[in-house]
Amino acid sequence: MRIVDRYIFREYFIHLLYCILALAMVYVVYDLFSHLGTFLEARTPLHLVGYFYVCMLAQGVEFLLPAALLLAVLYTLWHMTRHNEFTAMRACGISLLRLMSPFLLVGVAASLFTAAVKEAFAPEASLWANEFARTRFREVRGTTYQDVAYYNTLNHRVWLIGRVNSLKPHILMRTTIIQDRPDGTRAWVIKAKDLMWLDGQWWAQDITEVQIFDEHGNPKKTTIPWKDLSMPREMPFLNERPSDLLAELRPWEFLSSLDIARYLANHPGLSAQAVTDRQFDLHSRLAMPWACLVVTLFGVPAGARCGRQSPLGGFFLALIFFFVYYMLIHVGIFVGKRGLVSPWVGAWLPNGLSLASGLLMLFRLR
Repeated sequence: MRIVDRYIFREYFIHLLYCILALAMVYVVYDLFSHLGTFLEARTPLHLVGYFYVCMLAQGVEFLLPAALLLAVLYTLWHMTRHNEFTAMRACGISLLRLMSPFLLVGVAASLFTAAVKEAFAPEASLWANEFARTRFREVRGTTYQDVAYYNTLNHRVWLIGRVNSLKPHILMRTTIIQDRPDGTRAWVIKAKDLMWLDGQWWAQDITEVQIFDEHGNPKKTTIPWKDLSMPREMPFLNERPSDLLAELRPWEFLSSLDIARYLANHPGLSAQAVTDRQFDLHSRLAMPWACLVVTLFGVPAGARCGRQSPLGGFFLALIFFFVYYMLIHVGIFVGKRGLVSPWVGAWLPNGLSLASGLLMLFRLR
């Protein structure tokens, strides 16, 4: 069986690599024709042009990789069935589930890879690419925000930030932190010239004021625990992260699913419509990477059926499937964000229906 697995993996990986490269080149060449004049005018370094397209491909990996997987599965199985290899394997007593296991393993690995890219790399990369395009492909300096207010209603804490850059959220300038008690009375106020996120916690530089209030909210004589306020001081009692502040500043598409989940946890007072929108976005981020596995499961029976047909039949079948699949995505967005169904139902609807159709085709193939 190892020989069969190695053979299927080898054939599949070759076709998958060709499909990924072809789709990526089509996307890059198409976009390059639109921006080539701007690149030349700005004299953009070649390595920045390359990194820009890496960021753009990372942003679209959840669409590019499923399309490449589906085309590769269809062509691999068409090729194997065309030469009676698939039939010979079945005649030797190898079950259909055993034959499709290499494809499913690659589908699971591709789903996990897509989820990792969308969670760890794509948000920052997409923001950088957006800023890079906004500056007409010159040096990216980020967007500087003035007088930013962040409310942590869960911990009854207010951050008043004088200045912060979108690409350097770990450095806050002229920051005032106001802590209230659960009953609404003020507990303390700290003002610092600089606040920096280092080693997993906040450090204050040049503290200018520390004021403590009694249980009635009245200021009282403060005994400052630090002798030299100009020295950096760690603030372990502040559990906010730079990503929490960015959730207030960045467009929603530049946030990871973890950032969205923390935003919902730190803002229990959101309106019902806002909670529905945010929960749908969260479930959509979690559901989209699994399209790789869904299209693989759909492609196995479809590819096995078109073995005696022209490969164009499989190609048009792939186009029809993608049209229906992404139409279901828009249907899920409509019913999920309008509250007609639960947000998780609307987000997982395309995967659920496509998975059911793939299993039905597989059962009929057996």
